[in-house]
Amino acid sequence: MGDKYFIVLYDNKNRDIWKSSPFTSISYEAFFASFSLPTTNNDVFIYPTDNGYQSIHLNKLK
Repeated sequence: MGDKYFIVLYDNKNRDIWKSSPFTSISYEAFFASFSLPTTNNDVFIYPTDNGYQSIHLNKLK
């Protein structure tokens, strides 16, 4: 993890738009749980952590 972030989201121009906190706890087992990626109809990225699921609304990042 060269940049100290476990999950990084990039836009279509390869710019990072969001990074998970380096303090977010994601175990090996949790990492292989389901992720939900944003679509044209839904702007939410949902990812697993050791404490349940977290979500990021991409339209709120702008």
